[in-house]
Amino acid sequence: MNKLTIFLLNHLGMTNTNNSAPILQSWIIINVPTATINNWRSIQWCAVVLIEALKSTNYEGILPNAWVDSWLNIGDKIDKNKMRMGDVIIFGDNVKRTHVSTFIRYSTNGLQVAALGGNQGGALQITWFDMRDVYAVRRIDNL
Repeated sequence: MNKLTIFLLNHLGMTNTNNSAPILQSWIIINVPTATINNWRSIQWCAVVLIEALKSTNYEGILPNAWVDSWLNIGDKIDKNKMRMGDVIIFGDNVKRTHVSTFIRYSTNGLQVAALGGNQGGALQITWFDMRDVYAVRRIDNL
């Protein structure tokens, strides 16, 4: 298990409405240029949580920003059928990327993927996604 996954598991259950809201509010305001004290709850925060997770590791590269497409340039490209725990998954299609999370495991039939990330059902949690929605996978070594 890499440091990215450990950080996310330590913040499991975080939402913008529970007692972790002040932490999430701070992360959003720091990482999203358009975020303010008045609108932070309306910001999609999947990438923000991953940015904070990367900051907690020994990662020395340029941090992606809070927009999903910026995660397409981090680490190394990995085949979606060869993911390992902690790999970054970008969900979407050729037109629009909509979500970023981290890989936990494949379903037994290989048609779904369990992903750990923020803003999944309004919380930082593990959620099942269809493999057809996996647009790209990135592996960040040495975490």
